[in-house]
Amino acid sequence: MAMMMSSSGSLLVRASRAYENLLFVVTLVVFAVLPLGQVEAQEDSNIGILVVDMQKVQRDAAASVSVTEQIAALRSELGAVIAKRSEAINLEETELAQERDKLTAEELRTLARQFERKVFAHRDFEQQETTKLQLLQAQARAAIRGRIIPILTSVMRERNAQIMLDKTQVVLSNEALDVTDEVLNRLNEALPTLILSPPRDPE
Repeated sequence: MAMMMSSSGSLLVRASRAYENLLFVVTLVVFAVLPLGQVEAQEDSNIGILVVDMQKVQRDAAASVSVTEQIAALRSELGAVIAKRSEAINLEETELAQERDKLTAEELRTLARQFERKVFAHRDFEQQETTKLQLLQAQARAAIRGRIIPILTSVMRERNAQIMLDKTQVVLSNEALDVTDEVLNRLNEALPTLILSPPRDPE
């Protein structure tokens, strides 16, 4: 029985070595058949995949920073206008309360309706102007994204890539595949700033 097991083990070892030799021979044949240039191209190939951090590109782009600063200034300006209007309404409400006892019921109802319309108009104004700012910011971001797409396309074409993945979709990758900084630099050159047109003239 021991001799049979030893013989069987010896056969397995010889079979394993024969298989390894066969693989080595096949590899030599493949490299002998393929042209040298094609082998080098395969070694240098990134399999047509690039990675870009779109969040960083859109956040750190010079135009994006400019838009963020302008929106903040417009929002602050709008806040001052709204505060001024609110103060005027509060003052009118105080005056109306003080004059309540001097007015007839009909006069009080008329003034109350007028005051109520002013309150609703102020709320509508605040909502509409806030919406205008949000729309302006969304349009600016869309304009920046529109300038990014041609840059991504150019980088893909120059790198002979077929796929570009967002970094959020990648678990692990070679740093050489990451073109974020290149895309960001090209975007800053193409669009160093983006001037917004305010949606209204502040009061």
